[in-house]
Amino acid sequence: MKKLIVISVFCLLITGLRAQTDIYFGVKAGLNLSSQKVDNPVASYTMRPGFNGGVLFYFGFPNFILQPEVLFSSQGSNIKFNDERLYTVFSYVSIPIMFKYVLKQGISFEAGPQIGFLLCNKSNYHPIANQKFDEQYYTTAYKTTDFLLSFGIGWESKKNWMVDIRYSLGLTSINNYDGIPDTKNRVLSINVGYKIVKLNK
Repeated sequence: MKKLIVISVFCLLITGLRAQTDIYFGVKAGLNLSSQKVDNPVASYTMRPGFNGGVLFYFGFPNFILQPEVLFSSQGSNIKFNDERLYTVFSYVSIPIMFKYVLKQGISFEAGPQIGFLLCNKSNYHPIANQKFDEQYYTTAYKTTDFLLSFGIGWESKKNWMVDIRYSLGLTSINNYDGIPDTKNRVLSINVGYKIVKLNK
């Protein structure tokens, strides 16, 4: 009997939650301005432009939004070493889960965890020998996963368009080789999104 009551209450809660929730599928894309914090005294790392794009799921509650995303993200750094301008580029599949608190006029503040899955890395700067090289792939020298904290501000129109500015801060070092100094990702992204279809009626 107790189990039946618990199950009934749970079903009523889910039904009520679904009734109060707007669920959408959408897309988004934008600009990355990324850099890295690297414990390397012989080189300096500065912002490098890249791009991101993918899909989002939008769960809208009163004054609150839960927004998981799956994005391809190109990021890295420009590197200055011995007066030469070099670079490193990382390609990730990023999955942020953003919690958004909605204010008036569609403005929202957002924060949430993000995990990145490394696809590949290429650079013309050798991170171990500390010298310029022909472009090479160093993917195995870095961890396959990256953990970040993302936060930012956004705006949503009444016609399903969304804009957000977000900063993602790497929480752990991504180096996976003893000779590479500790490296943490830093990504500033500016995005435009659109809610394509409502999934619940």
